[in-house]
Amino acid sequence: MRKATSAWQASIQADQDYAQWTQDEVSQGCVPNDHSDPSYQAVSGPDGQATTDKKAFVSSWNPIAEQYGLPTYQWGQL
Repeated sequence: MRKATSAWQASIQADQDYAQWTQDEVSQGCVPNDHSDPSYQAVSGPDGQATTDKKAFVSSWNPIAEQYGLPTYQWGQL
């Protein structure tokens, strides 16, 4: 469950960074393909961590879930 919690926390941070990037674009003007904004750049760490943790969680969860007839997941569903 630690990976699920870590994935959840990293996803929240990524969502907050995406929201801040959106606000930056709204207030400063949207420039296509401009990835220099600090909030946009901040997304990659938490987003990558969330993906890694989601993959780790489902690889641990799915065998147990199958054994007990519980739902299984793909990492992209989390």
